[in-house]
Amino acid sequence: MKKFKIYLEKQGYSASVKEKSQIYVRKYLKWLKDQNLEISESEYRDLLNYISHLQSQKFKPSYINHQITYLGYYYNYLKLPNITYKVRILGTEKRNLLLLSEKELDEIYNAYPSNSYNYEEKLMLGLIIYQGITREEILKLTIKSINLEKGQIEIPGTNLRNSRILNLESHQVIPFYNHIEKKKKLNEDILFTKCKTHWVHSKFLTLIHKNLKKQNTKLNLKQLRQSRYSIIIRKHGLRLGQYMSGFKSIKTAERYRKKDITDLKASILKYHPLNEV
Repeated sequence: MKKFKIYLEKQGYSASVKEKSQIYVRKYLKWLKDQNLEISESEYRDLLNYISHLQSQKFKPSYINHQITYLGYYYNYLKLPNITYKVRILGTEKRNLLLLSEKELDEIYNAYPSNSYNYEEKLMLGLIIYQGITREEILKLTIKSINLEKGQIEIPGTNLRNSRILNLESHQVIPFYNHIEKKKKLNEDILFTKCKTHWVHSKFLTLIHKNLKKQNTKLNLKQLRQSRYSIIIRKHGLRLGQYMSGFKSIKTAERYRKKDITDLKASILKYHPLNEV
């Protein structure tokens, strides 16, 4: 398990994910042993039998889905066929996130303070808001990922996302120039110093909450990213939107378009003048 823990650390997972992954993997390996199976021999039907075993113990679908996700990390670590891919238990209630407009995203970014202490955090926030970058992708960025001459960023691929090259917003270029110059003087290649260890989500979210002036609902980084994906797909269409968002499947982009239409209909029903009569 020690090597698996090191693998998770290199992938940038939090302490909580590392701890839970090891717990769930141990339970799964014990179950396989009871079935006289090695993990290298396990097949899709074995995973389904394990899921049935968990269901017989009255575990909630959300708990089982978490286990499946973490087991997938272990299969990837062992470089075995990931039989957990796309396997999920139905019956979990998904919380729909309200998609934010371009103006609202700008307000969130501009309200976030920029000083020597949290300078990197605002740069990261900008990448989430304007490029829809994920935590795993941020951890892989180096100073070479930024092309200042072209005003672009090269986002590396992950297990869940394709690599892509995106334009930076004009107001992002100068802050990145200043940041990269400091990095060069320190002889550092990694783009964000805070990514030398895992990114502390809770602290970052707390700081974002404090700087929201007009938003009185709970905000999280996933909501910011989803809002950006929706805007991208609305502006550029499904195919280009898929590339710019890094989605491996066009179906993912289609879901964002459908969600965008659903939110629009809900907004019309809520605010249309005829509904006030």
